[in-house]
Amino acid sequence: MQWTKAYFHKSCCSLDEHLRRTDGTQPYILAVGRTRNRIDTFYIVVDKQLIPCQATSSLGAFDELFKSRYVFNLSYDEYLGQLFTFMKTTVYNTDVATTNESLRVREFCAKVFN
Repeated sequence: MQWTKAYFHKSCCSLDEHLRRTDGTQPYILAVGRTRNRIDTFYIVVDKQLIPCQATSSLGAFDELFKSRYVFNLSYDEYLGQLFTFMKTTVYNTDVATTNESLRVREFCAKVFN
């Protein structure tokens, strides 16, 4: 899943090198640290540009990633539509009346919240 790719940035690879090697799919989270267990910084990558996250956790970085969609008027890959519909209507409680949830999203919510 491209948007959740928390790339582990190895010390032998610069951020510029990473950006050159990635495809144009956007946006996604880039996690930078000494090891996978010691992440120092999170970035949101949009059009091969790094936007530093204020968050210091992966959950906070995902929150910033999700909200960046609205700030920058971005779209996500089509196959992530159900996930983002769930996040938008259930977690963030936005656009509930105007969003057409799929049967899978409705069934999942029914199982989780009932």
